[in-house]
Amino acid sequence: VIPAWTPSAGRLYGHAKGEIIGKSVMLLTPEGHQGAADANRARTRAGLRVENLETFGVRKDGSVFPVSLNVSPMLDADGAVVGSSATARDVTEQKQAFEAAQLMTAIVEHSNDAIIGKTLEGVITSWNLAAERIYGYSSDEIVGKSVGLLIPEDRTGELLDILARVRAGQQLEPLDTIRIRKDGTPFPVSLTVSPIHHPDGTIVGSSTIARDLTEEKKAAPNVRSLAAAEALVHSVRNS
Repeated sequence: VIPAWTPSAGRLYGHAKGEIIGKSVMLLTPEGHQGAADANRARTRAGLRVENLETFGVRKDGSVFPVSLNVSPMLDADGAVVGSSATARDVTEQKQAFEAAQLMTAIVEHSNDAIIGKTLEGVITSWNLAAERIYGYSSDEIVGKSVGLLIPEDRTGELLDILARVRAGQQLEPLDTIRIRKDGTPFPVSLTVSPIHHPDGTIVGSSTIARDLTEEKKAAPNVRSLAAAEALVHSVRNS
């Protein structure tokens, strides 16, 4: 039974103090979570704390939301447990941010394009599965190394230009260029490079999306040959 109710609890759950004092705390627990609430009360009766428990609460309007609970037993002068004090924190935004981060991680890891994170000095900080497949380096081998390992010696000026543009906050539109695999073979890629911003707005690195154009380049001569053949047939027919 609730004996005390703070203004912040009223804002969180939607109940005014006069409405909730004397009522059961189960009014704040969604259906299907009563068992967990009973377990928490059993712990506090035993004199134990409940710390950072991620569970769910229900507001006066019936909406369910995620909360982080800390529950402490309240003792009388003789040390007997006579109640509990609960602190509830709405973690809706944290949950949404975590889920968004999980989704982004899944997108990056399952992309067919190499997605590479780098510092402003060109040191590799992240490396997805497609990057391993395309370049031949495992994440353990390449993270912490210079992105220069992936660039032909005659294109170091291109790297310096890209890093300078990132520091200036510019996004590099798709650039067709050449990169080097672990075994030393050059191959054609299409690059898109974007600055990575800190929440305060400062630029802290860059993200590169690299698409392997090897198969497209191989197919291009055949496409041109087919187009030339069709043009020749058309010319013969017209003549």
